[in-house]
Amino acid sequence: MMYGIMPASIPNKSLEKAFQIVLNASKKVDIDSVELSFFNVPWLTATVSPFEIDSKKNVIGKFLENFRYSGAHLTFPDIVSEEKVKEISISIVKAGELNIDYVVIHIGGLKNKSFSEAWNIYKEKVKMYLEIAESNNVIFTLENNGFLHNLSLLIKFIKEIDSNMLALTLDIGHAYKKHPLDNEVGYIDYGDLSNFILEEREYIKNIHMNSLQNP
Repeated sequence: MMYGIMPASIPNKSLEKAFQIVLNASKKVDIDSVELSFFNVPWLTATVSPFEIDSKKNVIGKFLENFRYSGAHLTFPDIVSEEKVKEISISIVKAGELNIDYVVIHIGGLKNKSFSEAWNIYKEKVKMYLEIAESNNVIFTLENNGFLHNLSLLIKFIKEIDSNMLALTLDIGHAYKKHPLDNEVGYIDYGDLSNFILEEREYIKNIHMNSLQNP
C-alpha cells in the first residue's frame, strides 16, 4: 500500500507553497502518492483550474516527479452541464499530458429525474469521459458520494460499464456518513465497510482517508 496527500488539504497556502510543504514532509515520512485538485472553490487555495494548467505545467510536472503515483480530483458534483463537460474533458487531457495515473469525480448535477433516468444519463456521461481517459492512458475513478454514495450501487454502475480503466476511489468518511438521499451509510448492503473492501477490492484503485467517522 502507498500513502499519499492532497496538497489542497493544506489550508491557506498557494499551490506552490503547498507543494513545498509536501516535499519537505516527504523527506521525513514516506509519501508515495499525491492527488492534485483540478478545480477552484472558495474554501481551498492550493488548487488549479484546468484552464490554468498550461501556465503552471512546469511547476506541477517537477513536483510530480518526486512521487511514484499521482492523481487529480476533478470538479464536482455537476458532471452533466455543458460547462462542466468541457471542464472535465479538458482536465482529463491535462492529466494525461502530466502523466497523472488517475482522476476522480463525484456523480451529480441532475435534478427532477427519476432514479433510472439519472442512472442512464450518468452512465452515458461516464462512458464519454472514460473514452477520453482511455485515449490519454488515465484511470477514471468514481468516488462514493452524491448519487452513487451507496457502495453496492456504485459497484453495479462500474460493472455495467465494464472497463479495466474504470475504478473506485473509496472515501472512508463518505462511506460512514449517512447520506440525505436515504439516511443510510454507504456500506449498508455489506453490513460493514471491511466486508465491502474484502468483497470488492479488485475495483478499488484509490482511498481517501479523510473525515473518518469510525475508529
